[in-house]
Amino acid sequence: MALRIHWLAILALTSGSRSADAQTLGFAFDAYAEALTTVQDLTEDGIPELVLAGRAPVSTYSHNIVVQLRDGGSGGLLAQTSFATSSGSWRVSIANVGDMDGDGAEEFAVGDAAQQNPPPFFVFPLGVVKIYNSRSFLAAPAAGLVASFGSFSEPGIDTQFGWSVAGVGDQDGDGLDDLAVGAPRAKSDRGRVEVVGLQTATPGAVRLIASHLGSNPADRFGEAIAGLGTYDCSDARPDFAVGLPGVQRVRVFAGPAPTDLQPPWPLVSFGASLANMDLAGSGARLLAIGAPGDVCPSTLGSRWAVRHNTGCGTGNYVQFESSSTSCLFPLPTRTLAGFFGDFCGPNCFGSSDCLFNVIGGVVSTTPAPNGYAVVSHFLVHGNNHASYCFYDKRLDSPITGNNSFGTAVTGIVHASGAAWVAVSDFLNHTVYVYAP
Repeated sequence: MALRIHWLAILALTSGSRSADAQTLGFAFDAYAEALTTVQDLTEDGIPELVLAGRAPVSTYSHNIVVQLRDGGSGGLLAQTSFATSSGSWRVSIANVGDMDGDGAEEFAVGDAAQQNPPPFFVFPLGVVKIYNSRSFLAAPAAGLVASFGSFSEPGIDTQFGWSVAGVGDQDGDGLDDLAVGAPRAKSDRGRVEVVGLQTATPGAVRLIASHLGSNPADRFGEAIAGLGTYDCSDARPDFAVGLPGVQRVRVFAGPAPTDLQPPWPLVSFGASLANMDLAGSGARLLAIGAPGDVCPSTLGSRWAVRHNTGCGTGNYVQFESSSTSCLFPLPTRTLAGFFGDFCGPNCFGSSDCLFNVIGGVVSTTPAPNGYAVVSHFLVHGNNHASYCFYDKRLDSPITGNNSFGTAVTGIVHASGAAWVAVSDFLNHTVYVYAP
């Protein structure tokens, strides 16, 4: 694929606490990207690398899942592989899952939630997850594949296994990071999440650590997963959250028993997207919760909420904000990604306000046809530890009439603290990377 690099500025529409300012598009490149994440700086230039995955059509019912490692500073292609999915795919997911094998290099996981074959169903498709070692992938993509596996709990059944993947830290105390996989169609759409780890003594082998099932039909438990670190601070085990958008819930696995969160009022598809927004250095833990089906009546976009926990120690305070200045703003929440870095640049008000950001991406058709992404930052302050949302920058599709912009989003945080933002336009197979 040819690398297309653009150096230009586009205007970003903003609202709330900031006036409109110019937004710089650093570069763009051709890629089928349904999912984006970053891994450690492998080229030693102070910038983490960008990893993506997406379907490249072969025929109507056949696709290749293309996986690429890109230079985070230029978009240059560093390594690429692909694997066939004979029936197409409902969804492709990707996540940085930490160091699963203890070699010091980060792994990333790619999920392929297979789509059922059309009649006569000669092949019954199943979802699959593949784990890659980032350093080995850079050297030789074929050698980078660590493991490939399907559902442990329901082998041979189409459950949309791989719809979501997330790194959830060390869940079993063996000193290695683990991976959670969502299968929202399991058991009549109750949904299931399987937590797995590598069997380091047996190359290519994966073991089941835990299997969690949704409570009721149509929960779609596992449609979204986010690792949270030590969210509750009651034990040393990392915590994680799982969305149940079918019943407008988010289940947090923390402490002695999981806890269900629900919005202060009904929000359609609440929990369909999640992002960890750990405020580095503050002890605060923030979780972004998307409700992309709940369209605001007056503004293009979807509602979202932020649950925040003040961190470790006594007197933890948890709340949903509901005031006019809170994060129940009309924002796009089909996809969410959290990062800690400066995306506001020199126009940022305050010395550190803009050092905490989250991105939301939406594919929308009304009232305007363009998809877009929003970058916001959050401030935790005051005696009641309130969290406030500032609607910093809106990134619109450079292509008029395009509703695919915002398919996937992620932050690329440089060693300097500057944060760049990557936004995928899947249907036009382009990824745009924006500078502060």
